[in-house]
Amino acid sequence: MQSQITKNILNTIIYCDILNFPLTSFEVWKYLTVIDGHSMSNWTWTSNVQISLGEIIEALESKELKKHIEEFRGFYFLRGRKTLVEQRIQNDKNSIAKYKIAERVAWWLRFVPFVRMVAVTGTLAMKNPEKNSDIDFLVVLEKGRIWTGRLLVTLAVHLLGKRRHGDKIKNRICLNYFITTGSLEIKRQDLFAANEYSFIYPIFDSLVIPSGAERSREIYVNKALASHAISTQISPRVPINRDLVEMTKNECGMTKKSVFCQFGEANIEWMKKFKPNFKFSELKPSKYYMEHSRFSRFIQKPREVLLNFIFGDRIESWLKRKQIARIKRNPLTYKKGGYVEYDDENLVFLPEPQGPGILEKFKASTSKKDFL
Repeated sequence: MQSQITKNILNTIIYCDILNFPLTSFEVWKYLTVIDGHSMSNWTWTSNVQISLGEIIEALESKELKKHIEEFRGFYFLRGRKTLVEQRIQNDKNSIAKYKIAERVAWWLRFVPFVRMVAVTGTLAMKNPEKNSDIDFLVVLEKGRIWTGRLLVTLAVHLLGKRRHGDKIKNRICLNYFITTGSLEIKRQDLFAANEYSFIYPIFDSLVIPSGAERSREIYVNKALASHAISTQISPRVPINRDLVEMTKNECGMTKKSVFCQFGEANIEWMKKFKPNFKFSELKPSKYYMEHSRFSRFIQKPREVLLNFIFGDRIESWLKRKQIARIKRNPLTYKKGGYVEYDDENLVFLPEPQGPGILEKFKASTSKKDFL
């Protein structure tokens, strides 16, 4: 068992080494990559592995692993890659300014019709971006309005002067991934995607993410009790009116799961086949995150009603034809090795996806380790 744990730990560190990302012991446990098999062709992935943080910490100090890895300032990395520690610390500092830009853009996008969630992915989500890198967004739009929503989001980001295009890359928003509320499961399900979305960070959600189950329950009950006491002019110690509690939940917008929670539920099963210890956070992010305010809902909802009322489906159909025609005219759409999808549920434009190259490097690196 110990040998299998060390294999999995080394695989995890090797993969993150390709991303120039040294790991803490907790991160090794959380993002642990489990592989059965000895070559890329017969790798299988399993979620039937239970490994504790204590076992990870113990294995990291084993002689078997120390032949291949080193530790510095709490980070673990392959031998000879000590410079990655300072690089990660610097990149973490780089992420502060980039997250502030992403937050400002998301603040405006919450007013855009049909936007349901905005999340950061890529190196910024890992807090490991280089100084001149862009900012990757995953945008969730209302089902049935992906073409309209994509156009409006693109226009908004462009008018803000933050859309990535041409040579304008540094600190620009890369809008290359749109999905809808009706199709939250990621279609390309491989190790690269599992790692990518294990770091995803929501910065806007149209529904409420609780800050804790107990805190949420306390809010519901206290508000229900107070309302009940006022309406009956009696002590707030009276039994709770269950109908009033449910009404209060609806008023707070808490009976529906947040879009991010729904995204997690749609993807966690296949992700755990690659990373069995990973799970999505159920709590609200502490920084760079916002929800709808009454004002933003007041701005967004009437515009959605108006667009839907004035030939909404016809507009969507017309924009679909126009955008598909433009995608087909783009020579990058047909680039070898590219990943491009365009339908009513997914709009993905990755003419040069990183995944295949990283997986090939991973295969080559793992084959060099003599005990794998």
